[in-house]
Amino acid sequence: MIDLRNVLHADCTRADVRAASKKAALEQAAQIIAEREPHLDARQLLRELLARERLGSTGLGGGIAVPHCRMQCEQPLAAFIRLAQPIDFDAPDDRRVDLMFTLVVPRDAAQDHLDILGALVSLLTEPENPMRLRRAQDSPALFREVMAMVDGAVAA
Repeated sequence: MIDLRNVLHADCTRADVRAASKKAALEQAAQIIAEREPHLDARQLLRELLARERLGSTGLGGGIAVPHCRMQCEQPLAAFIRLAQPIDFDAPDDRRVDLMFTLVVPRDAAQDHLDILGALVSLLTEPENPMRLRRAQDSPALFREVMAMVDGAVAA
């Protein structure tokens, strides 16, 4: 099983990101991931994320979204952003999204993709976890909270 600590890195975790729309938020997430992995093209990643969103919203409800796609990359990578202002994301509960965990997985890693999504959904839908993430003061604190949640899930 993939360890989420190897998927999300501190430099890909950002607090109080400004984005006025779903597309703008996905564009920022794609750019963050592409900065981490320069062989990925941010525009192509954005196109893949938007194509996946056209199949159905990745909004989970509760102000959380997990946009994801598969494309040519060497390992799973993620960006976690907390938006400064919630945006419309077509979530099932119609709640605006302020927590967005964006994931890109290698095309041939279907099982890893499902495993990571399952782990993320479990973490992000634990009742106290979204509030912990919303209270984090800045990007480093946000990353520490995510890692503490991951560590707590591994220990359980």
